[in-house]
Amino acid sequence: MQSLRALLTDLLNKYHLAPDDIHRHSDLGQTECPGDRFPFDAVAADLAHNAGAAR
Repeated sequence: MQSLRALLTDLLNKYHLAPDDIHRHSDLGQTECPGDRFPFDAVAADLAHNAGAAR
């Protein structure tokens, strides 16, 4: 998870995106992927916290 957070942070910075610009497959359409087991809310909250701290 630490590597994912680092990757997402790098991508947000590189492309000047906000944490709200990150979406799950299920946010964009119907999917069969097991995304309900992924702690997306925790990752998104962590990215938002870090983005706020960087400002």
